[in-house]
Amino acid sequence: MTDLSAEWVGQIVSWLLIILGWSLINRHQNDRETRKEIHERLDHLKKTVKNLETRAITYHLEENPAPLTSLKIKSTLELLWSEIAPLKLIDSDDLGELIFYLRRDITLCNFDAESHIPLSPDSRQLQEIGASSQRLLTKLDTAFISRFH
Repeated sequence: MTDLSAEWVGQIVSWLLIILGWSLINRHQNDRETRKEIHERLDHLKKTVKNLETRAITYHLEENPAPLTSLKIKSTLELLWSEIAPLKLIDSDDLGELIFYLRRDITLCNFDAESHIPLSPDSRQLQEIGASSQRLLTKLDTAFISRFH
């Protein structure tokens, strides 16, 4: 009877080790998949922010910017929060501040079509747009690296 008990305990221990090993590998694979999915979304967001920056700068440089461009810029600004927040990389207060400054730098001055005056390429406002978008992108990269490395 003792030999049977020892064999039975050995079988249980073997199965427990197999299940534990599978669980560990599964968790690591899930973490890797999550990291890949977030990285893909970040790549998309980076393109979106850079595209937004380019459209905003072009808008401010144009003599007669198209009203549709203004609407696209505003809608992209509105979507940024809803695309970045679910990633939970940046604290919501920090994210709100970064998007606030980006929105302010893009739309505060010279964004009304009726009173629009083209800016010079070396305008401080254009530099601020670039700086705000870069701060957002840097914060996203830094948060991703600190979470996954």
